[in-house]
Amino acid sequence: MHTYVRVKSGRTRQGLDVSGRVFELLGQPKKDREGIHITVDGSVYRDMRQGKSKIFINHISDYEPSEPVDFTVDVQQVQIAEKTDDEIRIEIEETFEILRDMTTAIAGGVVKGLVVSGPAGIGKSHTVETTLQEELDVMAKMRGIKSMYECIHGAMSASVLYEKLWQYRENCQVLVFDDCDGVLYDEDALNILKAALDSKPVRKIHWNTNSTILDRKDIPNSFEYRGSIVFITNVDFTQVRSPRISNHLEAIVSRCHYMSLGINTIREKMIHIQNIVAKSDMLRSHGFGPEETKEVMDYVIGNADKLREVSLRSCIKVADLRKAMPDRWQRFADKNVLKSA
Repeated sequence: MHTYVRVKSGRTRQGLDVSGRVFELLGQPKKDREGIHITVDGSVYRDMRQGKSKIFINHISDYEPSEPVDFTVDVQQVQIAEKTDDEIRIEIEETFEILRDMTTAIAGGVVKGLVVSGPAGIGKSHTVETTLQEELDVMAKMRGIKSMYECIHGAMSASVLYEKLWQYRENCQVLVFDDCDGVLYDEDALNILKAALDSKPVRKIHWNTNSTILDRKDIPNSFEYRGSIVFITNVDFTQVRSPRISNHLEAIVSRCHYMSLGINTIREKMIHIQNIVAKSDMLRSHGFGPEETKEVMDYVIGNADKLREVSLRSCIKVADLRKAMPDRWQRFADKNVLKSA
């Protein structure tokens, strides 16, 4: 027997307001460190995770029994007004403004940890790095040091992570881990990262095994970490179901600020790409005028559902081809940036 409920006031873990929606109830109210939540089937709504989904409420009175709904109709269209392109654009701009503000707080040592999650190629790294550059380069010159922050990309061992934290251990020094997702699957590295992100007033980091490398570099086996961390990833921490690391990721989310940028649909990505191209010099750096820029954007927009990756990177790749071979760039673009037929 199926049980249905109407949520009077509630949200998903990602912050989506689902007040007024009707769901099939899959699990009774539970309370844990995240708050009170019920488990429902979110499959009928296109903007929700398909399958089981937690709905967070403030009190058990925030939902009530409901009559079954004919879910063969498009419930989202019935209950939720379609957002306009301008509304989506404004929401995305606000999201990136918040990301800039959070990065500024990181640079000031006010915020000690931030995880930024979102799809590839939407400008996460660029936003964080340019903000840190604006905020910390002057401070580095004033202190007479080379840099107040470092952006680290790719694979990293637990020992190198420990060493980098030691090097950037002071207040207002920042480490940015960009596409270092391998750290999430190394329990030693994860435990070090959790210690660095701890919410305690004093964060102590320990290396409890012998290391000739650390000894040679005169790095102690424990130290107080006062710096800040930004972890940029394409992984949605809240959706990882691997038992081996999901508890670790939940521990990281509980210790620091977590921003899921969204921008998951092709429509959202294309609105974002068009807005960035219109407001920045991203394609003007190719020496393009309005006509060439329009040609590139017309190609990207017209082939949005065929692109291997709907991202700013794909847009730049098409622009590269347009500049390199202006008479036959579209044929090369068809082969290089579109999915195989």
